[in-house]
Amino acid sequence: MKQVFLVPNFTKEGTLAVADQVVPQLLSLGFSLLCEEETARRLGPQAQHCQVMPYGECLDRCDLILVLGGDGSILRIAADAARHSCPVLGIKTGNIGFMSELDAHELHYLEDLAQGRYTIDRRLMLDVSIQRGGECIYVATLLNDAVITKWPLVRLINIEVHVNGTPITALRGDGIIIATPTGSTAYTLSAGGPIIEPNADCMAVTPICAHELGAKPFVLSADRVVTITAGHEENRASLSADGGAPFEVLPDDIITITRSAHSTQLVRLKNTGFYELIYQKLSD
Repeated sequence: MKQVFLVPNFTKEGTLAVADQVVPQLLSLGFSLLCEEETARRLGPQAQHCQVMPYGECLDRCDLILVLGGDGSILRIAADAARHSCPVLGIKTGNIGFMSELDAHELHYLEDLAQGRYTIDRRLMLDVSIQRGGECIYVATLLNDAVITKWPLVRLINIEVHVNGTPITALRGDGIIIATPTGSTAYTLSAGGPIIEPNADCMAVTPICAHELGAKPFVLSADRVVTITAGHEENRASLSADGGAPFEVLPDDIITITRSAHSTQLVRLKNTGFYELIYQKLSD
C-alpha cells in the first residue's frame, strides 16, 4: 500500500488540522499521496507533496483511500472504492463514527500500516434498483441502508414488501429501511431495528413509525431478493441510498434490493471488538 488517495471532508471542524499532521507523517513513512485539485487547494503548501489528478484517476492508481471525516464521508466513497477493490482507512474528525478506525490522536498507528500490520474487514453491500414500466430507471450500491420514505412528508404511505416473491408485510407508515449489518447502527437503530454484528451475512428490514400494531423488523438472509412497492396516488415516496439525494418513487414502481457482488474493505489497525465499540459509542 504505497499510493494513498487522500479524501478529507473539510466541512468537518478540525479536518484541516488533522490533514496537516497526516501528510508529513505518511510521506515520512514512504507513502505517495494522491489528491484532487480541490483538496490540494485547501491543503495549501502541503499540496506540493501530493500528485494532483482527477477523481477517477486517483481511484485507478491508489492502493488505499484515506478518508478524513466521519462515517458519512466513508459512505460517499464506499461504492467507488468497492468497484475498484480499494481498501478504505477512516480517521475520524466528526462525531460518532463506527467505520472510522482511528481518532485524530491515534495517528501513530499509521506506522503499523506502513509495516503491513493491519487486517481487512470486508463489509456486505447491497444493490438497489427501481423498475418503472419494465425499464430500470435507478441503480445504486450501498454500504449502510436504503431508506424508502413518504414524499412529501405530511401523509403516511402504503408499503408492501416481498421476499423471493412471497409477501412478508404490508403496512401504512412513514417508510421502511433495508439495512446491511454495517447500517444496523445507523437509522435502523433509531427506528427500533436490531443491532447486528457487522460481519453477519444478512440484512434488516425495519418499518419507520408504522401505523400498525403488528409491524415488526425482519432479519433476512443476504441472499434473499427483496422487492418493495411504496406510496399511493395522494402521497408518493422517495428512495435514498446511504443518505444520498432522494429519488422519487411512484406507486407502481418496483424497488428491488439484492446482495451486491462488491464489498467494502475497511482497514483495521486496532483490536477493538464490535461490542466494545458499541458500548463506547452508545452507552453515554
